[in-house]
Formats: sequence, structure tokens, C-alpha cells
Amino acid sequence: MLDAGRADLYSATIRYERGRWWLVLSGVAAAFHPAGTSRKTRHSRPAGIDVGIRSLAVCADDTGQPIKTWEGVNALERALRDLRRANRRLARTKPGLAGRRHAPQVADLRRDALHQLTYWAATHLAEITIEDLNVAGMLANRRLARRLSDAALAELHRQLTYKARWYGTVLHEADRWYPSSKTCSACGAVHGELALGEVTWTCPNPRCRTVHDRDHNAAVNLAGWPRAHPPPARVAA
Repeated sequence: MLDAGRADLYSATIRYERGRWWLVLSGVAAAFHPAGTSRKTRHSRPAGIDVGIRSLAVCADDTGQPIKTWEGVNALERALRDLRRANRRLARTKPGLAGRRHAPQVADLRRDALHQLTYWAATHLAEITIEDLNVAGMLANRRLARRLSDAALAELHRQLTYKARWYGTVLHEADRWYPSSKTCSACGAVHGELALGEVTWTCPNPRCRTVHDRDHNAAVNLAGWPRAHPPPARVAA
């Protein structure tokens, strides 16, 4: 793109991070070629993506059809044990040895999983709704802070936002107070007492009684959110 005159660089930064030197280039690039944003093979229905703890994310459309589930990477939980063993080994080495450079990097595991998820969503879905999560408030819960941090919800939101713009995907953001997890996607009844640890729940409406998977139900509700909450009409001046 630089050779073709479709991109311009305006800064370069060199930094040392996690045992490696990084050259970070910043600039402005032209929009992707229309062929790069084609929707010919994309899922045709509006989709919702629910992010959480048990699974990294669950995707479903507004008809209730499951589309894709990304299992929780739990990178920090998995790697802590390995890191403890590695640290004991590294303590016996000298700085600069290969053993130190090859220590497990939790951030790399997490970043790779998030890039795969957001790229798939931005290139396989035509319309996506995600929640505006109060990540800072959620991290205040000490019981969940480690797992929520490991899921990197804010980073997932950031990546999906710019990749949707790159690939021409319509991205909606549901209000953070929208009860997507505890609203029955079949009848609209709200389960007021849904505990955080409840993976499945039954609709309290005696005429419905649908049994829901918490994450799938939230994704279905998010998929239908734009139609249920259209923006207010503008009044002509």
C-alpha cells in the first residue's frame, strides 16, 4: 500500500516488550478494495455476540439459530501453573538465555484468540450487535476479576469496532443496562432473580417456560436488539 501511494506513515516507535524489540508504525491507509468487504458468503440474518466467562463469546442470529461459539481461552488460568514451573527453571538461568525468551506469554495467547474471533465475526457476519459492557464495574467483583480480565472484554470490543469498519460490517452497540441474559428470547419475560452463576434458566412466564442457555439466549436477544430499539426519529427543523 505504501508503494502504491495508498498509505502514509506519520510516526514510528521502537520499544522493548516481553523480551523482544518492537517497531510500531502508525499512519493512515485508504479504504479496502470493495472486493474485500463483499457480503456474498456472509450470514444473512442479524447476529448478536455475547461475551462472558464460561465461553469467550457466543454468536447467534435473531431467529435463535446458533452460529458459532468461541470457548474461553482461560489463558491466565491455564498458564499460571506453567508460569510457576517456568519461573523456577528461569531462576536458574542467566538473563538473555533462550529459556527466558521462550517463557509462556499470557498476553500473546489472549491477543491471538481475540484477533481470530474478531476477524471471523467481521468477515462472516453482515450485521452484529454487541453490548456496551461496564468492564470497570465488572472488574470490581473480586471473585470474577481475574477471569474477566483474562477474557479481555474491552480489547475484544475495540478490535471488533475497527474491524467491522474495515470490512463493511454493520455494528450495533446495545445499551449496557439492557438485560440480555435474563430476558426470555421466546416471550420477552424478564427473570429478575437470575444469579451470575446460573448457566441455564427457565422462563418464569407460566405460558412459556422455555429453558434457556444463558449465553445463547443473550446472543439471540442482542441480535434482535436493533429492531426492538430503533433510533428515535429526527424532527425536521
